[in-house]
Amino acid sequence: MVERSVDSDLEQFEIENEEDFDKLIQKPQDTSIVSKITNSDFFGNNLGLLLIVISKVFNSVMIVCCKLLEMDPTVDRPIHALEILSVRMFLTYICCYAYMHHFKTPDYPFGPKEWRLYGVMRGVFGFSGVFGMYFSLQYLTVPDAVVITFLIPSVVGILARIFLHERFTKIEAWGALVSFLGVLLIARPPFLFGERSSDESDHNVETSDPAKRILAVAASLMGVVGASSVTIVIKHIGKNVHPLILVSYFSLITFIISTVSIIFTPGLGFHVPQTLHQWFLFILIGISGFFMQFLLTEGIQRERKASRSALMFYTEIVFVICWDYLIWKHAPNTLSWIGISIIVTSALTVVLVKDKGSEVPVVQEEPIFLDDIDIRN
Repeated sequence: MVERSVDSDLEQFEIENEEDFDKLIQKPQDTSIVSKITNSDFFGNNLGLLLIVISKVFNSVMIVCCKLLEMDPTVDRPIHALEILSVRMFLTYICCYAYMHHFKTPDYPFGPKEWRLYGVMRGVFGFSGVFGMYFSLQYLTVPDAVVITFLIPSVVGILARIFLHERFTKIEAWGALVSFLGVLLIARPPFLFGERSSDESDHNVETSDPAKRILAVAASLMGVVGASSVTIVIKHIGKNVHPLILVSYFSLITFIISTVSIIFTPGLGFHVPQTLHQWFLFILIGISGFFMQFLLTEGIQRERKASRSALMFYTEIVFVICWDYLIWKHAPNTLSWIGISIIVTSALTVVLVKDKGSEVPVVQEEPIFLDDIDIRN
C-alpha cells in the first residue's frame, strides 16, 4: 500500500498502487485549436457530422448528374426523371440485398412482420420525396430545387405535432411561415410578380415559363411532404427495424412505381443511354446514391444530437451553388438569393432555438472530496 499527501487540507488516503495515483493527478489539458484538431477525441466526437457533410457532397453530385441527363442538348430525347429513378433504385436494391445476405442482417429482406406495413409506407413516401426533387430539376436551377427541401424541418414539426403528439413551438410555426415566403420568392408566381420576359432566364438551366415553374415548385413541395412523412414513419419505427431494410423498402418500391409508370405513361419508355457521357452520368448517379445513403445513415447513427445533424443538412446549398456556377456559369438572381437566405436563416433559427430549449438542466450536486472516494478493488 502507498500513502501520499495530495493536499494540505485533505487527509491522507490509501491507494492500491502508483498507477491509481497518477490517474488522479493529471496535467492540465491543452485547449488550443491545434491541440483540439490533433486530438483523436476531436475527430471521434465530430465524425458523425463529417460523414453527413460528405454524404451531402455525394448527394449534390447525384442531383447535378440528374440535371445533366434531363437537360442533355446533345441527344434527341433527354432521359426522363422516372427512368433515372428506375435504374438508380434497381442498383441500390441489389447492393442492399447483397449486403444483407452477406452479413446475415436479422429479419432480412422485409423485416419483422409487425413492421412491414410501415416499411411499405416508408417506400411510398420516399418515392414521392425523391420524384418531386427529380421532376423539379427539369424546370428549376439546382440551388432553387434544393433549397425548397429546407422546408422539411418545419413540415416535420407540424406532422410530428399531429401524428406523434410532439410539441410544436411558436418559433417553429413562424419558421414555417417565413420559409414559405422564401419559396414564393423562388417560384415567383406571375399573379404576384408579373410575367417574366424570356431573356430573364437561361433556358439551359431553368424555364422562363411561369406555368412550368409553378408546376416544378408544386412537385418539389410534394417531395417535401413525402420526405417529411418518411421522417415521421422512421421515427415511429425507431430501432425495431434495421436501417438497411428500410433503405431496401425505399429502393424496391421506388423501382416498382417508376417502372410501372414508364410502361403505362404514353410517350415514355426505357431508352438505353446513347453516349458514353450518359453512361458515365448513370454510373456516377448509382455510385453517389449508394455512398450518400450509407454515409448519411452512418453519420446520423454516430451523432447523438439531432439538432447538430440537422445543421449539417444545410451545407448542401453551398455545394449545389458551386456546381451550378462551375458547370452552367449560372448564379441565382437577386430574388432567388433573398429566398434562399430566408429559408436557410429560418431553418437554422428553428434548429438552434429548439436545440437550446431542449438542453438538459444542470443539477446542482454536493461537492465530492477525494477522501470520500473508494478506489479499492
